[in-house]
Amino acid sequence: MSHEERVRLMNTAQGRTPADVILAGGQLVNVYSAEILPHVWVAIKGARIAYVGAPDPLLVGKDTEVHELNGRFIAPGFIDGHTHLDSIFQVGAYAEYALAFGNTAAVSEVAMTANAMGVKGVTLGLSANAWIVDDRTKPSLSEGGTCESE
Repeated sequence: MSHEERVRLMNTAQGRTPADVILAGGQLVNVYSAEILPHVWVAIKGARIAYVGAPDPLLVGKDTEVHELNGRFIAPGFIDGHTHLDSIFQVGAYAEYALAFGNTAAVSEVAMTANAMGVKGVTLGLSANAWIVDDRTKPSLSEGGTCESE
């Protein structure tokens, strides 16, 4: 993230500049405390979350998209902590299924690939699916499609 992006993000978080998108009126699932926090706003600036908290009118500008969630749940991306992507799934097929259910990361071993093809196979597998290990890119699940619902 550049210095300018960081400053824009901090200014939005502090209510100095409006967010690009507001998710309003959701219930936040706090996976650390096991609480459900009602009436939460999530403010997005660019591609990053700038603010999570109580409603703040300073975050809304004339060009801010506000999406009313009407009590829907907001949860962090889930991590599938035990997968065998190298021997069970083709990664693209797994991603379509996993993203639709909130998984945004997976921990996998590469033993089968390494045993069969060595370092070259592991390197090939990672390069073919680099978007999975690079959180700065957004996967394209199919020709022109994404995991977002319309």
